[in-house]
Amino acid sequence: MSDDSQRSAAASYVQEARHTVVDRRSSQASLQATNIAAGYGRRPVLRDVNLECEAGTMTAMCGINGAGKSTLLKVLAGVLAPTSGSLFFEGCDMTAIATYARSRAGIGYLAQRGVTFDDLTVRENLLICAPSNSGLLDLPEFGALFDPIRQRMRVRAGLLSGGLKRLLGLALVLSRRPRLLLLDEPTAGLHPELAATVLNGLKRRSVAEMSTIVIVEQNVRDVLAVSDRAIVLRSGSVVAETGAPSEWLESNSLLLEVIS
Repeated sequence: MSDDSQRSAAASYVQEARHTVVDRRSSQASLQATNIAAGYGRRPVLRDVNLECEAGTMTAMCGINGAGKSTLLKVLAGVLAPTSGSLFFEGCDMTAIATYARSRAGIGYLAQRGVTFDDLTVRENLLICAPSNSGLLDLPEFGALFDPIRQRMRVRAGLLSGGLKRLLGLALVLSRRPRLLLLDEPTAGLHPELAATVLNGLKRRSVAEMSTIVIVEQNVRDVLAVSDRAIVLRSGSVVAETGAPSEWLESNSLLLEVIS
């Protein structure tokens, strides 16, 4: 697709998204990825990956380092173009839609690193991502978790600790109220209790707002406890999936291998 065609398709989809009420309680999948293949240069990473997620659900992606989890999130977010396959979001073909247009259409992506503007203050970071909220955090489902961020509105993001920068990055994504959240290790660097608070808050948000979450998380046991579905990636392919993630902790050898 040419650049002009891509811009036209992106503009058309964003315009449609702004004027269409989507029934996210229908049986239609909110996110559907079919036969996705992707890689870097001549090095293939993903091979015929299929993923389907309904609105209001959280899907955990599990696998050892190098299995392709982050690469799949990049493809879903539009950061990396697939070499084959298709991607639909709320029934619309997003395969060739640019990352910025996916964001405007309701897709939020938290990458592993580089998610904050380090030379700007916390408040300025929030204003860039969600100008209408005046730089304030209104995320009641997470309780007091973001209080340390609220108390540092005038501090440059680059001066925050690793854990606080991760919280700020998550707040930046959540502040736009996306209908699809793609999260790559959102609790990295956080104390276990704070990590549990994040995961439980994400689950509550998913249910309350009928949003869809696809999450890669180092705290595998904790994320399975709150997820509705889970898949295991190995060598770029889905080798197992379940609609009862918590049962995997004791009954599935593939998952035990991942978390051991």
